[in-house]
Amino acid sequence: MGDTQLGKQVKVSLPENARELTIEQYQKFLKVEGDETFMTLKALEIFANIPLKVAHAMKADDILDISQHILSIVGSEHRLVRRLSFRGREYGFVPNLEEMSFGEYIDLDSYLSDMDMLHKTVGVLYRPITNAKGDYYEIEEYKGTDGYSDFPLDVALGATLFFYRLSNKLLRDTPTSLVEEKTNLISPPPLTSAGSGMVRISRPSGRG
Repeated sequence: MGDTQLGKQVKVSLPENARELTIEQYQKFLKVEGDETFMTLKALEIFANIPLKVAHAMKADDILDISQHILSIVGSEHRLVRRLSFRGREYGFVPNLEEMSFGEYIDLDSYLSDMDMLHKTVGVLYRPITNAKGDYYEIEEYKGTDGYSDFPLDVALGATLFFYRLSNKLLRDTPTSLVEEKTNLISPPPLTSAGSGMVRISRPSGRG
C-alpha cells in the first residue's frame, strides 16, 4: 500500500497493484448497484478503505484521481501466475491440467462462469506446494475450496482469463457441440471508465 496525502486533512493508503486486493473485495464491488457517482464512492470504500463520509468531504479531483488509479490496477490485463506466496506458504497452479481428477473438472466447470464463485475456482486451481525442485513442483491433493476469499485478485483474474482463452482455442481447434458445452467459460467482467473519470463495471448478463 502507498500512502497518499489529500489536501491538509485526509491521508489514505492506496493499493499499488491488484496483488494487494482480494477476491472478496472484487466480489463485494460486483454486487454494488447505483449510478456512476455512487459506484465510484463504493469503489473507494471497498478497494481503498475510504468511508463514504470521508469521500464526500474530499475534493472532486482527488476522487477522480483515486478512481482512475483503481481502474488502472483492477481493469488491466492479468497474466497467469503459476507460483506465489500466500499466508506464509508457497502455492502453485495445477502443474498438469491433463492429470486433474474428474471431480476437479466437475467443480471447476460449475464455478468458472460465476464471479460469485471466483474464490472456489481458485481453490480448485491453486494449492500449497508440497515438493519443489527448480521449475518442477507438486501440490496438495484436492480437498475442497474453503479459505480462498482473501486470495490475491490479480492471480485469480489471471487464472480465469487463462481458461477463457484456453476455451476459445479449444472451440477454434475442435468445433464440436461437446467441446462447446464443456468449455462454456467467461472472462471476468471488465472494469471500465465511464468517460467522466468515474469507475464503472461491465457486468456479466448471467451464468453461462
